[in-house]
Amino acid sequence: LNRINVSLASLKPETYKKVYGMDTLKTVLKGLKKAKEVGFNPIKLNFVAMKGLNNGELDNMIDYCVKNGFILQLIELHKVSKTVGGNGDFYKKNHLDLKPIIKELESRAEKTLVRGSMQNRRVFTLPNGAVIETISPSHEFCLGCTKLRVGCDGNLFGCLYRSDLGKNIKEALQNHDSLSQYEQIVKQVIDSREPFY
Repeated sequence: LNRINVSLASLKPETYKKVYGMDTLKTVLKGLKKAKEVGFNPIKLNFVAMKGLNNGELDNMIDYCVKNGFILQLIELHKVSKTVGGNGDFYKKNHLDLKPIIKELESRAEKTLVRGSMQNRRVFTLPNGAVIETISPSHEFCLGCTKLRVGCDGNLFGCLYRSDLGKNIKEALQNHDSLSQYEQIVKQVIDSREPFY
């Protein structure tokens, strides 16, 4: 493990708490500082832009990333009815179309790269050194995905959108004698993968 992605929807404590339901922003910021100190590289911050919650914070988040040498992943809120609530109310209330923001970034960028191996994501490098990768829902989203994700509770997921298919690896990781148990769990999670979009 030499790189990490961290979800950070806000640098404002009250907004952070509203989004995540916890007052842990200071802990997350300390953790990011420590991750940088111990040499994780790259460190990417996942910023899901949400109307009425954090849509006015993009410039502050860009500045924070430049100051710390982080890459910003600007993510459009995805409709994930299979796993979150099921009725789409949160999506309807908070979805923010990134197209106008992407157009603005495009006009400001010194360099634009398209990551063909990653759903044709666009990566903008701004004059201040900011690197911003944009992620919007598309039919290509699942195509070629090889990622596994670990939640803070120790659950391992083969798909960001299928929390129902997660398996807990915490005990297997803590018990150094059970490498085969860990490998078996990873294999089960990989085998359970299926396209969401």
